[in-house]
Amino acid sequence: ALPPTSRMVRLRGAFTALAALSFAAFVFAGGADLGSADGYVVLAKNRDGLPFGADPGNGEAYRLSAFTCDEGVTTLDTDRVNDDYCDCADGTDEPGTSACSNGSFHCSNRGAQSESIPSSRVNDGVCDCCDGGDERYGGRVTCANTCSDAGASRRDELVAQVQDTKMGLARKKNAIDSAPAERKRWLELKQKLTKDVAAAAAKTESARETERSAREASEKANELVAQFNTVADAVDATSRQDDTSEGNGDSRQGSDAGEESKDESKDSAEEASSDSSEIRSPEIPPGETDEERGQRIAKQWIKSDSESTTGDTSADDEAVTGEIEKQRTKETPLLLDVDDDGEATDGGKTKKSFFSLGNWFAGKGDGKTTVQSSEEKAARAKLAKAATVLASATTALTAAEKKQKETQAELTKVELDLSRFVGPSAEYQHMLGACYAAKIDKYSYTVCPFGEAKQDGTKLGVMEPLEPPDTTTTGSHTTFRFTNGEHCWNGPKRSIAVSLACAGEPKLGGVTEPSRCEYHAVLATPAACDDAQLVSLESELRELEVDVAEAAAEARGEELR
Repeated sequence: ALPPTSRMVRLRGAFTALAALSFAAFVFAGGADLGSADGYVVLAKNRDGLPFGADPGNGEAYRLSAFTCDEGVTTLDTDRVNDDYCDCADGTDEPGTSACSNGSFHCSNRGAQSESIPSSRVNDGVCDCCDGGDERYGGRVTCANTCSDAGASRRDELVAQVQDTKMGLARKKNAIDSAPAERKRWLELKQKLTKDVAAAAAKTESARETERSAREASEKANELVAQFNTVADAVDATSRQDDTSEGNGDSRQGSDAGEESKDESKDSAEEASSDSSEIRSPEIPPGETDEERGQRIAKQWIKSDSESTTGDTSADDEAVTGEIEKQRTKETPLLLDVDDDGEATDGGKTKKSFFSLGNWFAGKGDGKTTVQSSEEKAARAKLAKAATVLASATTALTAAEKKQKETQAELTKVELDLSRFVGPSAEYQHMLGACYAAKIDKYSYTVCPFGEAKQDGTKLGVMEPLEPPDTTTTGSHTTFRFTNGEHCWNGPKRSIAVSLACAGEPKLGGVTEPSRCEYHAVLATPAACDDAQLVSLESELRELEVDVAEAAAEARGEELR
């Protein structure tokens, strides 16, 4: 048997060995393996050799012999990373602790989707990472690993995204492949419309000339009828003056009474004649009778009408003169009242009247029957026909002008579409003339690429033209900007920025208003898909499937232990 002292020494050695093994196991499980000179625990590195909590995307900065931060201003020894003291202003030296308020902790979340959280959440007693990594060394709470369930959900999302992206790429390819043929059709349409515009312009000019001629003919016909109306007014005035004299029972006789009656008739005729600016009667001869005065007025206006038209003036004059001379040989007075049967009355005696001024000119509705001459009837028929022709010509001109305007507008649109930049591979060409709508809350939004965007009936803006990329720009256009919309009340003009996202089917959504009257929306479209997106999604899916399998194996191993 060993002495008590020897037994105590051996017992201490056993405890020491057991403590060493326990510490080694703790280190292997991801715990701390070193103690700093200042007494702070220095965290172990991750499996990929990076400091605990560091983002693999910035891994190279942590693999160097010295750590540089603050954009190269500050340089630290690597043992000062994760020492629970914030040495860098940007907080990058403490990815695994909460020492830096502006730091970032990376959740690896094996078996699910990795993410980054503010480092201020590390060791705060709340499980933020599905693998519990943010609370692993705090000792305040034990977090269950839920990454397997989260990973399964994320895997389903990735599978759907991969399929949707493949569909989008296929449709984008079809749109790009069909763009040259579509552009060729537009060029052919432009040539056709150019000819159509020229033909429409010629047709409009012809219609305008026809309408001009019809209007002139109508004006001349109207002037001719107006002359008959004016002369009839003058004759009616004379007749009314005569009727007034007779109705007063004035039995003036002798040469003095006759001269006075002539003077009154003459004054009445002159007054009626002066009402028209077109009547210019010569001086009335002294001693002119009513019959002579009527002949003179009739000859003057019929002759004036004949001179203003293209007809045979001499024939008209001869017809009027012959008719007047014919009537002068008859005993029937020149100016007679005519009853409803066309018979002249004179002091109760009835006679057939073959000529009177009433036969030549229309009266003014004084209770006596009016009879139009053949010349006046012809003039009025000519006016009616001219009015019909003018109306038809005006309608034809209006239709021709409308057709020319529509054809020109169509040509202008085709020319504008042909001049637009529609993407490096014409991937946006199929959007010309297309509109996408969405109902968000109580508002309806409509976005028309290369056109306008609206909120209900309010104009949010007109799309700014896309510019071809130059040597300083890379990638494709991922945002359509609509500016110069309607003014907000006491605010700026409305505008909306539409971000493009890859999808197999076009869909407008995600409308927000980050600032007053400045909107943002997301347009899912095949045109935004590219091969790099598909490669990234497929790579993430493969890695996730591996992580899920490993996490499941680790979970089974822990259950066995």
